[in-house]
Amino acid sequence: MLGNHEYLKELLSYDPVSGLFRWRVDQGSAKAGSLASTVATNGYLVVMVDKKYQSLHRLAFAFMGQEVPERVDHINGNRTDNRWINLRSATSIENARNQRLHSTNSTGLPGVMWDQRSRWRAYGYLGGRYLALGRYQSLLDAAAARKSFESLHGYHFNHGK
Repeated sequence: MLGNHEYLKELLSYDPVSGLFRWRVDQGSAKAGSLASTVATNGYLVVMVDKKYQSLHRLAFAFMGQEVPERVDHINGNRTDNRWINLRSATSIENARNQRLHSTNSTGLPGVMWDQRSRWRAYGYLGGRYLALGRYQSLLDAAAARKSFESLHGYHFNHGK
């Protein structure tokens, strides 16, 4: 379905400034001009067209005349923000380097944890492997080690926010 851009453009319109999709035609109970989106269980916005869900962040690329990439990254980490300025084509690694802070993180900093040896420990992942970045007396030192690692390895500045 994603490949039939002309058909989708007959049904939907996309505003790249607001990131909103609207119906161009009446569609079931939805009237022309109404918002065309629903939040899926994974947190992304979708729309049903011909009994098949379409991801709106992927449709945005098609509506902007771009090739639909393998991965779309929401730069600010908000899965419902489909403004064109907030979307980018990304590899799996680039996408992973722009993740929000995990809900299980207790320090508030990605890649930093309290060690059982009464020290702060910094760590990172590179090439699919866990890397120990060292143990530190202060949280600030561990955070600095992790930030240095992130800047050396191309992490997005929004990573962990």
